[in-house]
Parts: sequence; C-alpha cells; structure tokens
Amino acid sequence: MSTDAFFAGMTLKIGDGAGSEAFTALEEVTELSGFGEILELIEVTHFGSGGSKEYIAGLADGKEITATCNYVLDAAQQVFVRTNKGITGNLQVEFTNGTDTETYDFAAVYMGWEISPSNSDKNTVTFTFKISGGLTVS
Repeated sequence: MSTDAFFAGMTLKIGDGAGSEAFTALEEVTELSGFGEILELIEVTHFGSGGSKEYIAGLADGKEITATCNYVLDAAQQVFVRTNKGITGNLQVEFTNGTDTETYDFAAVYMGWEISPSNSDKNTVTFTFKISGGLTVS
C-alpha cells in the first residue's frame, strides 16, 4: 500500500506590513514546532453532573510556535524578525508536496529569538512567535 505522506515542503514567510502585503521566506528554516491552535475548555460541572466534570469548548487559542533556522549573517528576514521583537505582524506557512499547496495566513506576536552557536555543528537561530487571532487556510 502506498502513502501520500511527504517530507520537507514547508516555507515560513514574513509579511512586510505594506498595504498590498508581500511575503518573503524566512531564510533556511530547518524546523517549525507547535504550529496550530487549541480550544480552551470551560468547566461547566454542576450538582447534577453525576460526580464527573463536564466541559464545553471555549475560544480558540493560537499556539506559540518556534522556527529554527541555520543562522545566516545579514539574512534580511532573520535580521528583520530579530530587530522587531514585540510587534505583531502577518505570517504565512505554506506546505507543498510538489503538486498541491496549502497556505495558512495568520497574525503573530514576534516574541523573541535565541542564537545557539556551536564549534562542532552548525550555528542556529530560533525565533518564537505567538499566533494572535484566527488562522485562514487556502
């Protein structure tokens, strides 16, 4: 039996904030973790719940995501994100298997960054974002 699974095929793009916003790929992303959203749970247990807690779904909360990249000196998008921590900007995550493409658009707070230097491996930089609001899929 064959599979439709694929590897690689992911691009994280940073919006420029202009009126007709253009998106440019964050350079040399090697890993994206925590991407998605989760519903808050609201406990609604009452005296007639029969001894078990009951819940309803609350608001969706975008995940905190990290993007790990090969650290590239003077890479325009890496510099932009590092120097603009604290802003809320628009991001895109694009998945492709070479034939089909799925794109997620969302706003995110640029929370911070961390450089991990190494004398025996590649140098990396990890950016942390918090999704703010909903995600649009196209």
